[in-house]
Amino acid sequence: MGIRKKCLIITLLCFSSLMYASEFMFKHLEVKDGLSNNQVLDIFKDSEGFMWFATASGLNRYDGCQMTLFRSYNADPASLPDNYIKSIQEDYKGNLWILTGVGYVIYNSESETFDREVHAWLCEVGIDGTPALVYIDHNKNMWFYIKGKGCYLYIPESQLLYPLLFNTHQLPEGDITDIVECSKGILLVYNTGRLVCLDTRTNEIKWQQDDLVGELGTDKQGIFTLFVDRDNDIWMYSPLGIWVYNPEQEKWLSWLTNIIKRRSHNMVRAVSQDKQGRIWIGTDQDGIDILDKKTGEVRQLRNKAGDERSLQNNTVMVLYEDSSETMWVGTYKKGISYFNECAFKFGAEYIGDISCIEEDKEGYVWLGTNDVGIIYWNSVTGNRAAFPQKGTDKLTTDAIVCILKAGDGKLWIGTFGGGLICYDNGRIIHYKKNIPERQNSLAHNNVLALAEDKQGIIWIGTLGGGVQSLNPKTGLFTTYNTTSAGLISDYVSSLCMGKEGSLWIGTVQGLSELDIETKKVVNLEGTKSGKEYFSDQNISQVYEDSRGLIWIGTCEGLNVYNPKTDELIILGVEQGVSSPIISGIVEDGNENIWVTTARGITNVIPAVDLKTGRYIFHSCVYDDKDGLQNSGFNLRSIKKLSSGEILMGGLYGINRFRPDDIKYNKKRPSVMFTRLFLFNEEVGVGEEYEGRVILDKALNKVDQIKLSYEQNMFSVQFASDNYILPEKTEYAYRLKGFNEDWMTTTYDISEGEVGKVGVAIDSLADMEILFDQIDLGKVSTSMTINAPASVLLAMYIAVAEKQGVPADQLKGTIQNDILKEYAARGTYIFPPRPSMRLITNIFEYCSKYVPKWNTISISGYHIREAGSTAAQEIAFTIADGIAYVEAAIKAGLDVDAFAGRLSFFWNAHNNVLEEVAKFRASRRIWAKVMKERFHAKKDKSMKLRFHTQTAGSMLTAQQPNNNIIRVALQTAAAVMGGTQSLHTNSRDEALALPTQESVTIALRTQQIVAYESGLADVIDPLAGSYYVEAMTNRIEKEAWDYIKKIDEIGGAVSAIEKGYIQKEIQDSAYKWQMDVESGARTIVGVNKFQIEEKPVEGLLKVDASVGEKQKAKVEAMKAKRDNAAVEAALADLEAACKDENENLMPHILAAVKTYATLGEICGVMRKVFGEYEAHVNL
Repeated sequence: MGIRKKCLIITLLCFSSLMYASEFMFKHLEVKDGLSNNQVLDIFKDSEGFMWFATASGLNRYDGCQMTLFRSYNADPASLPDNYIKSIQEDYKGNLWILTGVGYVIYNSESETFDREVHAWLCEVGIDGTPALVYIDHNKNMWFYIKGKGCYLYIPESQLLYPLLFNTHQLPEGDITDIVECSKGILLVYNTGRLVCLDTRTNEIKWQQDDLVGELGTDKQGIFTLFVDRDNDIWMYSPLGIWVYNPEQEKWLSWLTNIIKRRSHNMVRAVSQDKQGRIWIGTDQDGIDILDKKTGEVRQLRNKAGDERSLQNNTVMVLYEDSSETMWVGTYKKGISYFNECAFKFGAEYIGDISCIEEDKEGYVWLGTNDVGIIYWNSVTGNRAAFPQKGTDKLTTDAIVCILKAGDGKLWIGTFGGGLICYDNGRIIHYKKNIPERQNSLAHNNVLALAEDKQGIIWIGTLGGGVQSLNPKTGLFTTYNTTSAGLISDYVSSLCMGKEGSLWIGTVQGLSELDIETKKVVNLEGTKSGKEYFSDQNISQVYEDSRGLIWIGTCEGLNVYNPKTDELIILGVEQGVSSPIISGIVEDGNENIWVTTARGITNVIPAVDLKTGRYIFHSCVYDDKDGLQNSGFNLRSIKKLSSGEILMGGLYGINRFRPDDIKYNKKRPSVMFTRLFLFNEEVGVGEEYEGRVILDKALNKVDQIKLSYEQNMFSVQFASDNYILPEKTEYAYRLKGFNEDWMTTTYDISEGEVGKVGVAIDSLADMEILFDQIDLGKVSTSMTINAPASVLLAMYIAVAEKQGVPADQLKGTIQNDILKEYAARGTYIFPPRPSMRLITNIFEYCSKYVPKWNTISISGYHIREAGSTAAQEIAFTIADGIAYVEAAIKAGLDVDAFAGRLSFFWNAHNNVLEEVAKFRASRRIWAKVMKERFHAKKDKSMKLRFHTQTAGSMLTAQQPNNNIIRVALQTAAAVMGGTQSLHTNSRDEALALPTQESVTIALRTQQIVAYESGLADVIDPLAGSYYVEAMTNRIEKEAWDYIKKIDEIGGAVSAIEKGYIQKEIQDSAYKWQMDVESGARTIVGVNKFQIEEKPVEGLLKVDASVGEKQKAKVEAMKAKRDNAAVEAALADLEAACKDENENLMPHILAAVKTYATLGEICGVMRKVFGEYEAHVNL
């Protein structure tokens, strides 16, 4: 019998997104990011693209996603000899020369091992001695300094060795402390300050400089370090000072060192140069000085308390600029800070909850806040002050909504509840609604919008009083509202003074256009022709651009209205806008539009289609990874300053940028293959698997990987050398031999779907809304939740507590079956063993505090959906159940204390009699398991209670009405098999979420079987049937055989980790599909009895904006909660996760009560437990 071979060739490309950054904003890597120690002594990027970090406790390799740590192990001679790592270099073979606390070691990049026998390597090339110093130049020629002897030059290409010895007077005697390359040769510096230049062509001394020897004297010696800049100036530094020498002029550049010494007297520890030619000087305890040699200007970079983008520590140990022009900074106490001008697109000023922004005539910025009034801010220096108030000239409220700078320099301030304020050179005038009312007063004290016309009239938009005009000279108000002017609504959110003499008024019920001269109002709910409507009538901002286009922001997308042609274009998420919830709109100096939203910002670039003459729009989305604050932006809080800079206000402060200064990283990153896993275990280089070595060298260096047929569960991890923004890297890959199309993936976690598989519960706030006015003491609730089941259960308990319902009165079920997720369904988070801990924690907690709760529904449904047979369904599921019971008993629980609350979840397929037999066999097996294996004493512990759902995998997209009959047969099988509860699928679920009509048919199917068929009137109606009894016996035997095999492997957890269960399911699924495709198995409407069909109409579609609204709701909740309490609760949970003897449920419940989100809580557990890696099965 021939073996069919499959070849899988993974072809991978990656692309870097376009990126920009403000000046000198750093990202960071610390111990919490996987770095072995926060004291970093050297940094190096190798030829494959990996970053290497030498620390005081270990060597680290970084691929942009994770760290790989190399340490010394006494029992392993192929490990590092010492953990104190001083320096890293790469030789001609791609191997690394590592200087440790006990000398040099060679890292073999193919075997990923360390060769400690450096002396033997030197002997092979003709060098006798142990190197005190190794230097590898740009030609990969190697320079070795042997103390007491001199130097050796080894040229690998020709394998020639050139000794330069002290005793032959080829070099001056002394202790050499550094070797570097310059444009004229090789430089050696001695501990006395002597500087020697060797001619690389003749290996003779080209020149020697001894000025410092005389200046310092023989009693002052130290370790001198060299750096040569692009002007060929030589920088020498040591604990004794810093000097700069120009060999062309043969003189010391004292003017440069004087500039540096004037700035700081601290010791210089590192010098480097960036792509712009600026010299970076790292000091001890005084940060970094950046020197412009042309101007003499020095920029200081220091740690700024509270600024996460500043340098993290002021003692700099190493500076290194890589090939991507990223400057890496190794510090003494805080790991690594790294800078690239493309890393951040937006600057950030964390100065409060900014609700509005205005610039005065002097160029200073006035920032309105939601809670502390007005901040007066110098955007150049960063200095800020509170609003000047004295005597009676005070603000009446701190809730500032809008600010307008009038043509005469006065500032007009709209507040929420405090009316209108005019600020004129220190003098404040208040305008409020008069009570009792007078004709000449403000119409409402909630002022949301302000505008000024050409005559200097101030226009005021109020929330409830319509629009008013105020003549500042006379103090008279004129009111335009729904009654007096026919305004579409009196609730005004935005005003925009148009160029053609119109005032555009955005309201909660649409748009009004007020002609300033005639005072006539035209109301718009879309185009004037009535052909098209705005995406939503609740308008957040209206804005007119330089083209005369009217931009209308709503909660349902961005509308662009052309009043000249009466055309309307709606831009939503599908058109590239970051969120349908529009916050603010502004135009930059290039006539491009910037839109802030509830989730990031969008740059919309209008253009004219040359063929049609109509406007088209291109967009680019930016988010928190680009430097934006991690929240939505406030309504209308956006402003372009006179300098061209754009400011955007949000919950945490200001984001700022200049569109013209945006820079792009146009370099395509290189792909690096980093790890290979086989059956969840990482494959090591040179290690044997089943008698054969899979990786004979490092994964990134192999051309192919050969696996046996049985080794069909593996995964390959990869990364790129885009360290600037790895989150934005997009990869394209192709599985040659299986699929010739290119598929794409990104670094980032995929975004979730909202509203497609249930209601979104992100925090306790969502759970409170869901069960509002539902007495949890009177209902039973089932939650189909698995990996985060502990969190959802905690939320349910917390809601009940708020309702006054004690936990011991709660009834319901959580699915909580994580093992089947690994085997069949895929919605896991943590690895199997910590997941089992969570499940047993729930068992224990509920047995004490929530005794009426069903703590698990052990699911065979998804195993069957993945392609198993009937026997496999019950065998693998009961094996999972055995694992859960064993884990609970191991945790100290009595079997009869929890077993009665266990339940199962079965699938119902089309073969009616086989399904009945399956249900009957499952009850037999579970009773025997509980009685004979676990010695349960209570009858309730031995009963198999189960819920059934009809088979989703049996629904067909072809002839969907046939599914009604299939579901009816499956329902009958479940009822005759003894199910305790039932879910019937709808006919159109193979196509979309079910319509109301389809759901009704599914419900009626249950009701007809229950009330009309008589099948539910008797227990086990097919008992005694020869065929059914024989089939029950057969399925039971098959299931026992599988359970015994799983026991031999070590139980369900081990069987899953080794891929046994997954492979059995896959083989069954493959056989089923082959039978269908060959015609051996008939599926009506699919492979037989087909008809020509029209596309199905009327399918239910979920609006994508639902997800955006949920994100905005979560951000709003986070703004209101006690974040200090959240952080404390999450820290407590993290500590509990690290203690395996601690039950996590009380800690999760405590975190839930602070309104910590599901993602935050799972994030803490993910940090401690790690994340389960998905694997490719072939």
